[in-house]
Amino acid sequence: MPLKIKPPKIKRITDRIYLAVFSNRFDLTMTFMRYQEYYESPKYRNKVFSLAEFMRWYSLTYGNGAFTYPKDWNGFNIPAPKIFEVIKQLNENQNGWNDSNIYDFVMRDLVVTIKKLVKDDNFYIIGIHEDDDDESTRRHEVAHGLFWTNKEYKKKMTKLVIGLPKGVRIHLQKILKKRGYCRAVFVDEIHAYMTTGLMYQANKKLLKKRMDPFKRVFREYYK
Repeated sequence: MPLKIKPPKIKRITDRIYLAVFSNRFDLTMTFMRYQEYYESPKYRNKVFSLAEFMRWYSLTYGNGAFTYPKDWNGFNIPAPKIFEVIKQLNENQNGWNDSNIYDFVMRDLVVTIKKLVKDDNFYIIGIHEDDDDESTRRHEVAHGLFWTNKEYKKKMTKLVIGLPKGVRIHLQKILKKRGYCRAVFVDEIHAYMTTGLMYQANKKLLKKRMDPFKRVFREYYK
């Protein structure tokens, strides 16, 4: 029997930010994986790849030989234009292979549904799963959405990131690099982690007081 995936529940956060809530963590991660890594992977940014190729690379790079991606990640965030770029390349079969699978169809249905609500491609998708009841995860992903969709918010948060002591920024960038983020999203990721406190590997004593300004700005925009 063909694999069937329960469609995610779609919730509006703002006019341009939409939340997709999946019934379980595995389907969430497998649906977002190709698109999230196209957006922020240090190796595959702006590259469409086969799942077999990515799974092998990820396992050898981060999983000590095992594919730990569904265990390692709990929430996702992507600008819709990046998703449509991947879909276009998969449709055109530019790499000479057809690697689309059931999770690509779930993602296509998701963005098409939201596009009908927004009326264009300029929106942001965040993803979580029902088993994660941690409000910090949701707030972390919403922070990314606000950074991409709200110019005023982005300006304020970027100023705060740039204003961090150089040693603190370097400390955070090393953690982000180790976790698998590319340099292009460092400012966005630092702002989101400083806002929600989810960077467990960071020096909490070093960051605690410096997080307060980020939290204040976030509260202005997150309702």
